[in-house]
Amino acid sequence: MDLSEAFKKIKEAEKYAHPKSSFFFKKSPEWAEAAHCYETAANMFRAQHSSEHAVEAFMKAAEAHKNSNSMYLAAKCSETAASILEKDNKVEESCRNYELASQEYFMGNSPDRAAAMLFNAAKAIERSSVERAVGFYKRALETVDDGESRLSYDTYKKVIIALIKLRVINEAIDVAMKLNSIYIEKRHDNALFKNELTIIILLLFNDKFSVAEDFFNIFCGEKNDQNGTNYSDFGNKFLNSEEGITADDMLNAYANNDAELMNKSTTKFCVKYLDNEVVKIARELRAKVNSGQAQYPNNNNNDFDLTGGGNVNNNDINLGSGNFDLGGNNSNNFGNGNMNGGYNDDGGFDLC
Repeated sequence: MDLSEAFKKIKEAEKYAHPKSSFFFKKSPEWAEAAHCYETAANMFRAQHSSEHAVEAFMKAAEAHKNSNSMYLAAKCSETAASILEKDNKVEESCRNYELASQEYFMGNSPDRAAAMLFNAAKAIERSSVERAVGFYKRALETVDDGESRLSYDTYKKVIIALIKLRVINEAIDVAMKLNSIYIEKRHDNALFKNELTIIILLLFNDKFSVAEDFFNIFCGEKNDQNGTNYSDFGNKFLNSEEGITADDMLNAYANNDAELMNKSTTKFCVKYLDNEVVKIARELRAKVNSGQAQYPNNNNNDFDLTGGGNVNNNDINLGSGNFDLGGNNSNNFGNGNMNGGYNDDGGFDLC
């Protein structure tokens, strides 16, 4: 098969999309037939490795599907165009088409696929821009952020793991804290305890011992977190759970430079059964403690400033205003602030 057959299908599609009208009778476009012909041509072009023509035909098919109110089919065509562009290393164009597919899936009542498209865009762009990848991941949460469905929980967990993989640890903690509030509302205590242990591991890995200690006390129900989430109904359960005991041991191991206790803590089953990226972080934490590279707390001063600008006064822990922002529509904008902040000029992500 050569490209001539594909071009014939394009001409056929154009006749359906733009029918000729007579002086007395105006014909309406037959969008469903046009979409079918465009899509057939697109697959022919793709089979012949004519990527540029294939993308153009898929996008025309998507537009025709939209005109016939078939948003899901339109999204499928936009997604295919995006994947072709990604394979051709046309990252910017690929991301734009993944975003378009996400919008179309959402309009077609498929929020799971809408979120998946933003994940694809994030993965496509993460090598060239971690910041934009983070923006796409956070926007993926917006598509499923009803806090009701299993889909919502899964998307939050996927975003957390993706952020950990990119080593954007503080952003991962932001999202994990939001997930805590959902688990508490729905009373999913086992999932909550795993998530809380994950947060403690991430904070210790980032050498934020004082914050980890304060969060542990919050998880034990001593006070609300910065978002106003009340942990009191789960505090004793967490403290006596395997996850809570392990988190306490990790804090003690870190505070006392106890490599043996840290080794024991990070090899417990409750740690091994966390997500693989978290297990990797736990191993790196263990290595830091064993090698003496961890920044142990100063027993004479428990002040801690999450902004990185030094200690704060009055033994306060500055956790920000508690506002949670999923990034809005601008994947480059980190000033709208998870926990009142985001990307800073010194190359890191701050919690404040």
